[in-house]
Amino acid sequence: MLILIRGNACSGKSTIAEKLRNYFKDLKKTAVIHTTVFYWEMVFGDSSDVVMENTKRILDNYLKNGYDVILEGTLSNRKEDGKLYIMDFLKLAKKYNVPTKEFFFEADLCELEKREKIRKKIPIKRLKEFYERTHQTKRKEEIVIDTSKKSLNQVLKEVKKYLKN
Repeated sequence: MLILIRGNACSGKSTIAEKLRNYFKDLKKTAVIHTTVFYWEMVFGDSSDVVMENTKRILDNYLKNGYDVILEGTLSNRKEDGKLYIMDFLKLAKKYNVPTKEFFFEADLCELEKREKIRKKIPIKRLKEFYERTHQTKRKEEIVIDTSKKSLNQVLKEVKKYLKN
């Protein structure tokens, strides 16, 4: 299975992805791909094209080898042709006949700002830019989960419910 978790910065994507990996660890081989690792840890501020190509290659390898993959990030960048990069990831799932679940995590901007002030990873101005861009790329196929007033356990429970369907 390919589980895409995308949406607003500070909406809980990374934390829920890790909790899902722990949930699945005794059931099947599960990999988590955090796109922020490519942007901010491997090469600080790397370009979207390079990050998405690396993500695609790693995703391809895990799917080819029978892993379930949880791919998380804002994932709101577009290629030169205007298509979202995530469409390439969905094509890979189709290539390997892997079922997918797509989630979009959102929260109101005030809540995201509060969370970022605690987290201290990106400037608030950048958070607002991400907020606008992610909302402009929301897709009808995605299951939208508003994390504003929910605990991590409530969000995890909701995600698991959709994964069972």
